[in-house]
Amino acid sequence: FGLSGNLDSNGKINAKRVGTIGYMAPELGKGLVDTSIDMFSFGVVLYEMSTAYKPTAVRNYKYGSGPIPFRNVDWRKRSKHLQDLIESCMNQDPTQRISAADALNHPWFSEELD
Repeated sequence: FGLSGNLDSNGKINAKRVGTIGYMAPELGKGLVDTSIDMFSFGVVLYEMSTAYKPTAVRNYKYGSGPIPFRNVDWRKRSKHLQDLIESCMNQDPTQRISAADALNHPWFSEELD
């Protein structure tokens, strides 16, 4: 928790590019950021919990290089709602990322399991 800080009155913080590689939002270290950086990391964690690897472990994929790789071999039995939630969390544009409150209302959280 040594990397945490206080948000200003506008809900922003000037965060340095520090954290765990592979989980950091791409906008870190480029000026003011908000809590959407945490949603990006949450999306990476959801992906990794579903597949046992981060998206960047897929050959030739880097964040921002194209769509998030949902390889059929790993995702064919996974929910499309889960994929949508991960994509919403990992949107490269922080203003378009899903908020924590909206994520809790995402259909994946209320989906019936077989």
